[in-house]
Amino acid sequence: MDGLPLDVSLCRLVWFGTLWGCTIEAVVMAAACSSKDPFNSPSRIFAESDEAYLAGLRLSWMARRRFDGGHFSEPIMMLRLFAYWAMHFGKLAQLKGKARFDTALGIVSKNANIHPGRFQSFLANIMDLAERARFLPLPGSPETVAKTMQDLGRLMSFFRCEHTGPSLLRTKSETKLRALLAAAFSEQLLVGRRFIDQLRGPPKRPRGAGAMASVLAGPRKAEEDEEEAQSYDHPTDETEPDDIFDLNAELATIEEDEDDLEDDDDEESQDLEDDDDVATGDDVQTRLPWKKARDEMIWAVNSLPEKGRKVHQRTVVAKLQTSQDTAGTVTLDRLPDVMAKLAGRAPQHVARKGKESEFAAVCFPRETVKELDLPSGPSFLTPPTLEGATPSASISHSFSMGSFFVDFDGDLVARPSSPYQLSFFLPERNTSSEEDKQQQIRGVLEARNPVGFPCHVNAGDDFFCTAASMQLLGSRTSVRVNGVTIFRAAEILFALATLCPERSFMSVRLGHGPAGGSRSSSPEHLLAVKILGWEISLLGDERGEGGAVVAEEALEAIQEVRASIKAAMARSNEDDTVEDLTTLNAGQEDKEPKKRKLRPSRYEDTPEKVLDKLLAVVQEASERLSFSIDHQMRMHEAAERGRKRREKLKATKEEEVLLAGEESGFVDFLRPLEFCKDPAVAAARSLKRWAKKAPAAKFRCPVCEEVFVRARACRKHLKTTGHLCREAGQSWKSLVEERCLLEPAQLKQT
Repeated sequence: MDGLPLDVSLCRLVWFGTLWGCTIEAVVMAAACSSKDPFNSPSRIFAESDEAYLAGLRLSWMARRRFDGGHFSEPIMMLRLFAYWAMHFGKLAQLKGKARFDTALGIVSKNANIHPGRFQSFLANIMDLAERARFLPLPGSPETVAKTMQDLGRLMSFFRCEHTGPSLLRTKSETKLRALLAAAFSEQLLVGRRFIDQLRGPPKRPRGAGAMASVLAGPRKAEEDEEEAQSYDHPTDETEPDDIFDLNAELATIEEDEDDLEDDDDEESQDLEDDDDVATGDDVQTRLPWKKARDEMIWAVNSLPEKGRKVHQRTVVAKLQTSQDTAGTVTLDRLPDVMAKLAGRAPQHVARKGKESEFAAVCFPRETVKELDLPSGPSFLTPPTLEGATPSASISHSFSMGSFFVDFDGDLVARPSSPYQLSFFLPERNTSSEEDKQQQIRGVLEARNPVGFPCHVNAGDDFFCTAASMQLLGSRTSVRVNGVTIFRAAEILFALATLCPERSFMSVRLGHGPAGGSRSSSPEHLLAVKILGWEISLLGDERGEGGAVVAEEALEAIQEVRASIKAAMARSNEDDTVEDLTTLNAGQEDKEPKKRKLRPSRYEDTPEKVLDKLLAVVQEASERLSFSIDHQMRMHEAAERGRKRREKLKATKEEEVLLAGEESGFVDFLRPLEFCKDPAVAAARSLKRWAKKAPAAKFRCPVCEEVFVRARACRKHLKTTGHLCREAGQSWKSLVEERCLLEPAQLKQT
């Protein structure tokens, strides 16, 4: 896929799409993730008034919500938008060329609230990717390749106004599209936690240049300052990794005052240990203790005159002004007017627990969204992925477009939030530490889309999301994610089909029965999956009988998918090398150059049929859970049931997920998976995977010849022994760089 002008993750999306029989859908979603947002995006700065801005914001949000269709997926939202345009484009068969495009674009621009120029660019990207994909080596059996070429040809003929056959999009299975996104973006996975279910509040912003490295490389213990754990002989690596040394980043860790650095480290460690000293992200301006804020939010919601989950979906919480005037707070009598300005609709109820309460619950009137049903492509999802917030509640949160405050003529108002809001966190790489010991890196989602305010009122459900692209922000506590898709817990099996367990530190919890509490005669079920220290429970909604999947069936289905992917990646024995298409062999000017060929799959079933087995396992678990849910169960009863389930889940032992078989040197990360119950075997595999060795020294004391790996260790040695002293106006950074830094030739000697 090196012929596509896309990131690696988007190339994976197209590759898996061609393998699993949804080529056009994959091309459209890849083009969407690499294009600008085609929907209209009103700005408060350029609006004539707040009322005009709010009207435009509601139109834009409602259009995005209709095309999202309850999937809570930005790529699928764009795919449904393309299907809507293709439906109108196909009906205009009497027109040709530019007139047909302009007429269809005008209809969609009016009904879908899109920007015509950006949507035309989106269509141009689709045509470009489709044309390029036709000349790439395609994976799968000859039947799969022929079907892929046929789909790409239909797409190009459709744009040329020549297609008159059946509907353009072949895949109506939403589950297959979600499996495609989970498998393609499995390396960019974030785990969701509801605010009321989080283990702790977020820590303070990390300090120093080394904080950036800790996010991506995992936590570093104090005793490991002079010795780093390096990876070698990884199944996906053919050679040992290069010893990468960033001099600027290393020297930036040297400060003028060592005592200040020690105080900062103590302060950061204290933030991680003491939950009560940390505020939430949405309430960071108040510095209210995190646990107290969580409890007062729940008390305010419970104080509403109406009860039930449907009411909680229409509810947000706002910060009230108390005796201590804090920025962003409002008085209770002004709160209805403020919320009407934020949402465009007056609230139905406003309640708080007591006069001293610092939070109030705001409940909006009932409203419904008319779902958009399309003749082709994915339909709206029933039930939706999240039992989330209603339009007015979401728009009140989106009014600020990501800012914590809204300025109304100099009067700052804090953005409303919800105790049921989901936050997605990026697990630290190369670590198996528990989530409560990791640095929290919160995902920043697009506020204008339905995924921007993800809420879920039902307890017991776990979620994760994948992203087409990620960008770590300057604060080093947040990561910007684009092309987001939110998944239910059972859909983690799709990601396991492409993840490497030795790089993701995967483990599972097994138990008897869908809820883990059945008799020993019941088959073992997969209760939870842990990836990089973050656990995702498959037990499901606490009102149901459990949503775990049968471990043997799930493992067998995953193995077959992994094997089919590995077989599709094998090259043919004839043409193992890629020839330069710009040169021809001597005497063969009339012949076309040979391209690299992929070995046809030798499986009786095509990869598409192999995937269907895994889809059936996940769908069966989801349907079984939805059928067993008691909608009349009260919330406190469900909470008690969930508490007992979680206690049983924590009591079960974890089993490591390892790669089975011997290394072959070819795509070894797709070897079959196995659950290891013997901790000794798992420890031996871990030692083989990770080896601790002393890295090459980078600094040397010119007096005693002692060598050091870290610049701070060298600086500490010089200050303690007095072997070198700074001159007037000289910094420790310049002294260490000039006198102690080893040259490349000296590095080899050490």
